This record gives sequence, C-alpha cells and structure tokens, in this order.
Amino acid sequence: MTTDEKEYWKDVADSGDDARKFKEDEYEEFDEALDLQAERYVEKYFHIRRVLRWTENEDAIMEAGHSIGETFDSVWPALTQIAFFAYRSDVEDWIDRN
Repeated sequence: MTTDEKEYWKDVADSGDDARKFKEDEYEEFDEALDLQAERYVEKYFHIRRVLRWTENEDAIMEAGHSIGETFDSVWPALTQIAFFAYRSDVEDWIDRN
C-alpha cells in the first residue's frame, strides 16, 4: 500500500468517525453528515484525484441514480460528482465494517 493510498483510507476513516456520531440519532442527520464529509473532501483537486485512484465505489454515482451523460457541459463537474458519490460510499462502507 502506497503512502497516498494509506492517506486516502485514513481520510475515509476520519470522515467515518465524524459521520458515525450521527448514526445512532436519526438517519436524516446521518445522511446529511455523509454528504457534508464528501462535499468537504472533494473541494480540492488532489482529493478528487485521490478518490478516483483509490475508491472501491467508482460506480457509486450510477447507484445513486445519477447519469453523467448529458448532465455536465465539461469534464470537471462530472469528475467532481463521481468523486463525491464514490467518497461518500467509501465512508459509508468503512462505517459498516467498523
């Protein structure tokens, strides 16, 4: 495992710890916490690159019911959305495993 990959999964774990605080309360708050963690993470270009490289959920955007096809007029917003859903799914998977 490379340093970059380790850092990605550490970030996933940290985000999972933050979001998990809401899991016992109410699903809606937990769902919002997952969205917030993903939104914050994909604000930076190098984080988007990291997600796209190390995610286990590259098809998460499709599973969420979104299409990439005609929705975006450039590649950057599409990559950001793919990374958002992938990171969110990685965090949710991490919470389920731990």
